[in-house]
Amino acid sequence: MQKVIDSAKSLGLDEGKVLAYEADRCNIILNRKKTKDSLRDVIECCDIIIHEADIWYEVPQSSYNHMGIAFFHLNQVEKARKAFLAGLHLSKRMVNENRKEYNIHIHSDAYNNLGVL
Repeated sequence: MQKVIDSAKSLGLDEGKVLAYEADRCNIILNRKKTKDSLRDVIECCDIIIHEADIWYEVPQSSYNHMGIAFFHLNQVEKARKAFLAGLHLSKRMVNENRKEYNIHIHSDAYNNLGVL
């Protein structure tokens, strides 16, 4: 995935859109059969996205939810909680700064996921 992001940047593609596409790819992995390996792949996929964004608001909010769900299925509840809270914090910051990237559905997912814990 890192090669895809680097290639997209070198072509001058919109980084936010590329990261959003990659977050969707992480979600596809998450929705497959949940094995330890596939869940670790989701965490790695999301971690790359989170750390690759040049600007904080380019991180897709869903990356934190996908990561949290993967941690939860690996019985790493505290890490899941931290991921959900980080996503919620990102959402709140987007609301406070009136960012167009804000997504109310993902914001509510973070609350719902925290409620499950």
